[in-house]
Amino acid sequence: MAKNSKRRGQLVVPFGIGAMVDFKDDTLMTAGMDFWPVETGNKKQIVAEDCRISDERLERRLSNMQIGGIKQKIECLYQPSQAPNNFGNLAPQPHTANMPFFRFPRLLFCPQQKCRAITKTSLNDRGNPRCRKCRSPGLKPVRFLIACEKGHIDDFPVKSWINCNCPEEAWDFRFLASPEPGLSGIAFKCNSCGKKRNLNGTFKKNDLVNSVLPGNCCTGSKPWLGPQGGVDMCTEPMRTIQRGASNTYFPNTLSSILIPPYSGAARQYVKNTWREIKDLMEETKSGEINGQSVFDDDELRRSLKRDVRRSGIEIERLLKSAKDRWQEVHGEPGASDIEEIPYRKREYEAYLSGRPEIADRRDFDTTSFDISDYDPVVQSFFSDIILVRNLRETRVLTGFSRLQPVAVGQENVTMFKKGSSFNWLPATEVRGEGIFLRFDYDAISEWQKQWGWFFEPHIKHHNNWFHKMREDGSPNFARAEEISETLLMVHTFSHIFMRQLIFKSGYDSSSLRERLYVSEVNETKMAGLLIYTAAGDSEGTLGGLVEQGRPDNFEKILSGSMESEICSNDPVCIETSKQGLVGLNGAACHSCALVPETSCEHNNTLLDRKYLFGDAENKAGFFSPLVDHLR
Repeated sequence: MAKNSKRRGQLVVPFGIGAMVDFKDDTLMTAGMDFWPVETGNKKQIVAEDCRISDERLERRLSNMQIGGIKQKIECLYQPSQAPNNFGNLAPQPHTANMPFFRFPRLLFCPQQKCRAITKTSLNDRGNPRCRKCRSPGLKPVRFLIACEKGHIDDFPVKSWINCNCPEEAWDFRFLASPEPGLSGIAFKCNSCGKKRNLNGTFKKNDLVNSVLPGNCCTGSKPWLGPQGGVDMCTEPMRTIQRGASNTYFPNTLSSILIPPYSGAARQYVKNTWREIKDLMEETKSGEINGQSVFDDDELRRSLKRDVRRSGIEIERLLKSAKDRWQEVHGEPGASDIEEIPYRKREYEAYLSGRPEIADRRDFDTTSFDISDYDPVVQSFFSDIILVRNLRETRVLTGFSRLQPVAVGQENVTMFKKGSSFNWLPATEVRGEGIFLRFDYDAISEWQKQWGWFFEPHIKHHNNWFHKMREDGSPNFARAEEISETLLMVHTFSHIFMRQLIFKSGYDSSSLRERLYVSEVNETKMAGLLIYTAAGDSEGTLGGLVEQGRPDNFEKILSGSMESEICSNDPVCIETSKQGLVGLNGAACHSCALVPETSCEHNNTLLDRKYLFGDAENKAGFFSPLVDHLR
C-alpha cells in the first residue's frame, strides 16, 4: 500500500471533503470538489468515466433537495479516483489519478524534547516538512484547533493567545509540556519576547479564545478549499477542539438501494444516452393529455432501431424505459422523490415484487421461498423472507458540520468555492448481498393491542424527545415519522439478529449493516428489515449471508438470536429503563444488543430487549411466545 493511501470509499465516509486524515507520516485534509480529478487534467474524460456512479432515483431525489442551502440539478455522482500504481515496471493506467489533499493543521511541532519548536507550513506544502530549528523530520501536528458550528476550522491562534506582538518574520514559538496536571501542563511560548501562556480555560463553552480573535468571533476559514478558497463572513463563536476528537467532523450522507426499473439494463442504457433519445422523443411527441405527454409510438420505434442494435435490448423494453424517464423528467416531483419514508417504501415494494428478468439481475436480484417452507413458528412472526443475492447501495456525501451534527441539506458550508457550480456530488457504491424480512402485520397488531399499555410510558418519553429534536432541527431520526413499538421492536431485533449472523455468515460485525423499513402511516405502512453486507467489493460477495436465509438455516439463526433474552449484565440490564444517549435505550448494552455504530442507522439508540422478550414479570415481548416454545 502506498504511504498516503486509503480505500476509495473512505474518502466519502468517514474521511470526506473537509475531514482530517491521519496517514503514516502526515495529517492532511481532503480537498473540495473543485480539486477532484474528475474535473482536471488531460485524462479528464477517462478518469471521469472510471469514477462515475449512476443511480437515477437517488440523483432525482438530490435534485429536489436543498444541499448546502442550494437547490441544484444533480446529473451524476462521482467516487474518488483510483490511485496510480507505484511500480515502475507496470504500464501506465490512464484511468487512475491521485486524490487531492491540503496540509492541515498547518502548525507542526518538533517532537524532540530539547527543541519543541513550532513550524508554520502552508496548505500547499508537499513532502515531509522539517523542523525550522533543528531540521529534524517527523514533525507532529499541534493537536489543538478552533472551529465553529457552521463548519469553519482554523489553527489555534498561538500568537494572539499569548499576546505576542513580535513581527511575523520573527516567528519563534515552542509547544511545551510539563508534569502539571491537565491543560496547566500545556503551554505556548514565544522565544523572541519570552511571553508564555498555558491552555487553561480554552475548552469552556464561553472560552477565552474568542476574545483574542479578530472581531471576537469565527475566522471563517475553509482550508479544504485551498489558499484561494477565501473566508466566509461568520459571526459564530469558535470553540477549541482536539484534532482527533469525534466532534471535528460530522459527515452527512444519503444512501439508496438501486432497485427496478432503475437497475434494469434498458433504464440504464436510456439514462446514459438520454441526450440522443430525448431529441428523438421531442421529434415524435404528438401532444399532451391530462398533463401526460403522448408520442407517436410507431415513429418512435423506428427511431429507436439503431439503439436496439447497439444495446441488444428489446424495442418494447427500450420504449417503455424511455417514456418512463420522460415523464419523470418533465413531471412534478412526488413524496417518494424527496421524503425518506416514501423513498424507502419503493425499495420495500421492490423486494416483494418478484425476481427481475435475467438481463436485469446484475445490480438487483432476489429469490425467495414460500413462507410455508419454513418452520410454522417462523410463519407466526414473518410474512416474507427474501434472499437478495445482488444489491448495490450508493452513499452520497451531501455536506458536513462540526461541533454539532445537522440534518441533511442544512449544512452551512459548501464543499466547493464560491462562484463554482457543480452538477455532481461525491459518492461511493457497495455491491453485496442481503436478507430482507417482512414482519407479519397481524401479529404486530395483536401484540400492540395486548401490550401497548406496558410500553406506553417508554414510548411517550421517546416521542417527547423526538418532537423536541424535530423542532430544534436535529438530524436524528430523519428516517422515522414517529417512535413506535414497532420501530423499537424491529430495530432491536435487527441488532440481535446481526450479532447472531456473524457467527455463521463469515462476516465480521462491522461488515454488516441494517436498513429499516418501518411506518405506521397507511400510505406508507411497512414493517421490514434488510440486513446486508457493507463491505463488498466491485464484484459483490460470495453468498455467505444469503445462505443463512434459506429454510433450516434461518430457523437456527432465529433460535440463536433468542439467546439474547438473557444478558450477562442481567438483572441490571433488563431492569434499566433509560440509558445511553438522553435515555433513549432501555435494556440494551454491549453484552446483548449494541453493534458497531457504522452498522446501525440510529447510532446505537432506540434499543430495548423488553420489546422482544418482556421482563421478569411480564412476557410482553413480540418474541416471547417463541422463547416459550424453545424452552
